[in-house]
Amino acid sequence: MRTTQSDEPVVVREHMIWVQTRMNLDEAMMAGVRQGGALIAAGFGSFAFIAGLTPGLADAEIFSSPSRAFSLVANVAGMLAIAVATYKNRRMSAWVNADEFGEAAAPELPTERIPYMVAAITLVIGIVSFVGLLLLR
Repeated sequence: MRTTQSDEPVVVREHMIWVQTRMNLDEAMMAGVRQGGALIAAGFGSFAFIAGLTPGLADAEIFSSPSRAFSLVANVAGMLAIAVATYKNRRMSAWVNADEFGEAAAPELPTERIPYMVAAITLVIGIVSFVGLLLLR
C-alpha cells in the first residue's frame, strides 16, 4: 500500500478528502439557507414594521402597497434561494459520491440530514409568512 509523506495510507487520506468535500457542500447549502431565511425575515419584517407606522396599510390591495409587494417578492426570493441551495447540494453530493464510490452505496455522514431539516423548517416559515402576507387584511 502506498503511503504519503506523513505515513498515512493513501486510501484513508482520499476518504478524508471526500468527507471534507461533503462537509464543504453542506456548509455552502447552509449559507444559501441563511440567505433565504434572511430574505424571508426581511420581507415579513419590513411589512410588519411599515404597516405599524402607516395606518390602513394592511387593508390595501395586495400589490397596491409597495411595501406589501416588496415583502411578497422578498419572501418568494428567499424560498427560491433555499430551494436552489438544496437542489445544488443534492446534485453535487450525488456527483461527489459517484466519483468516490461508483455504483456502491455511499456511507451517510453523521450530520448529513441537519442541513435538510434546517432548510425544511425555514421553508415552512417562509410559506407561513407568505400566506400570512396574502391573507393579512
